Formats: sequence, C-alpha cells, structure tokens
Amino acid sequence: MFSPSIFKDGDPLDIEKKLLKLRWDFIEENGVGHNFDLHAVMTYYLKLQINRTLYFWEKEKGRENFNSLVNINENEDQSEVA
Repeated sequence: MFSPSIFKDGDPLDIEKKLLKLRWDFIEENGVGHNFDLHAVMTYYLKLQINRTLYFWEKEKGRENFNSLVNINENEDQSEVA
C-alpha cells in the first residue's frame, strides 16, 4: 500500500497530497475495465472529489475565498452599526 515514511517528510499539506495521490492510484487501478457501469460512475465521483479538494488548496483560490469571507464580515459589521 504505502510507506509510513510519507508521514515523516514534508509539511501536513504535502503529506495530504501524497495520500490523495495514493487514493487516486488505488481508484484508478480498481476502475480498469469498468466503462459504463455503476463502478465507473463511482470511480468518476471519487476522482472528482479528489480534484475538488486539490482545487481548494490552490494558494490564489484560497486567498480569494479568505478575502471574500473577510469582506462579507466587514460589510455585515458596518450594516449593524448603521
């Protein structure tokens, strides 16, 4: 499966990315030969979830999400004062 040494190297984000890569590889191996059945749909769904997770870890996207939350909170605070 995987080597426990992946937990020793790198920061938590790097470790999580390595674990996601292992999950992706496992899903990929088990999805071989399934083209138009429920197994194929589940394989696609799981891969989509991994991609979604990686997408939200992008630095610029994360900064945009954070800034939008801060701006929403600032706007709410200003409307409460007025």
